[in-house]
Formats: sequence, C-alpha cells, structure tokens
Amino acid sequence: MKQNITNVAKLLDRSLLRYVGSGILTTACCSLGTIALYEYNLLQDPAYSNIVATLAVQPLAYILHARFTFSRKLDTVKSLSRFAMFASVALVIGFLCVRIAHKSEISFVWGLVVGWFLIPVISYLVMKLWVFSSERGRDTLSIR
Repeated sequence: MKQNITNVAKLLDRSLLRYVGSGILTTACCSLGTIALYEYNLLQDPAYSNIVATLAVQPLAYILHARFTFSRKLDTVKSLSRFAMFASVALVIGFLCVRIAHKSEISFVWGLVVGWFLIPVISYLVMKLWVFSSERGRDTLSIR
C-alpha cells in the first residue's frame, strides 16, 4: 500500500503542472477551431469540425508534450507512433462527446466541455506511463 502511494506521488510531479499548461493551450486551440469551423459554416456538423480542429492541433500538442511537459526528444519514432495511436483514441472520444451532445439537441459546446475533463485525465496517465515513458528500453504499460 505504501509503495502504491509513493508511485502515485511520483506521477504527480512537475510534469503534471506542465501538462496542465500545455493542455490548456492545446484544448483552447482545438475548442476555438471547432467552434469557428462550425459557426462560420465551414463544416455543417460540429463533430466533424472537432475532428478537423483536433487533427490540426496535434503537431502542436506533440511538440508541447514531448519537449515541455515530459522533456523528451522530438525525433523518437517510438514516442511519435505511440502519441499518434493515443491521439486517435482521444480523437474518437472527443468526436463522440460532441456528437452525443449535438444529437441530444443540446449545444455541442457541452460535448466539448465533457471532453475538456474526460480526455485530459486519461491522456496524462497514458502519456506519462506509456507514450513518453522515462524508463529506457521498457514499456511501462506493456502486457506481459
């Protein structure tokens, strides 16, 4: 039990604070992009607007999280491919949040708001433990 508490404390290091800063910036860009694409009738469906905005923000998100949040090199194919895989999952979660809100005849912005809380919690843990893992040569979330 004590070891588990120590492990959780290690997770909540400075990278969490840097993650919050990076996350606020990328989430704001994505949300504003989604709203702009939909409100200016560039795309007729807010869920698809969210997909386009999310894809547009991913290069910024990768650079911020790799260099600033987790202090890693950008040229690691392993972390880039892991980031792309997880970003795809986050993309689907965001799409579903916006789609469900819009189809429920409530403002699609509520779907964005749900995504603001749901995606970052999952994302931080996956990026910390798997995408930008600090252990050399080991996958901390690998199935054995």
